[in-house]
Order: sequence, then C-alpha cells, then structure tokens
Amino acid sequence: MLDVRRPPPQRSATPIDQPTRLRQTRALLDSDTVELPTRVAGCLVLLYGQHITRIATLRGDDVELRGTKVC
Repeated sequence: MLDVRRPPPQRSATPIDQPTRLRQTRALLDSDTVELPTRVAGCLVLLYGQHITRIATLRGDDVELRGTKVC
C-alpha cells in the first residue's frame, strides 16, 4: 500500500484589499479568454465572498443573462 501524505491546506488570514478585489473583478468582467462559468464563479467569490463549494452547486438556470450581461 502506498501512503502519500498531503500537505496541510494553505489558508490566508489576510483578506485582499479593496483595490485588488476590484481590479481582479474588472479583469474577470472584461476577459475574452476566460469562460463565462469561470468568470461568474470568480466574481461571486470576489464580490460576495461565496465559498467555492456553494458556487459549484449552481446550475445554469440559477444565473440570469440579459443580452451579454450576467445578472
């Protein structure tokens, strides 16, 4: 039997500052190279502090699209 130990999860106790959060959000909103589901998930994490485990349970019909805007 092979026993491989995982390193402990890395957690940052220091939140990112507001200008960094807004810059990263703007980059996601303006991106032409990142897929839409990834952009939506990233914005939810950055703007609302949603845990990725909650975001992973979202379905496509949980997100409203109006033209090219995500609402």
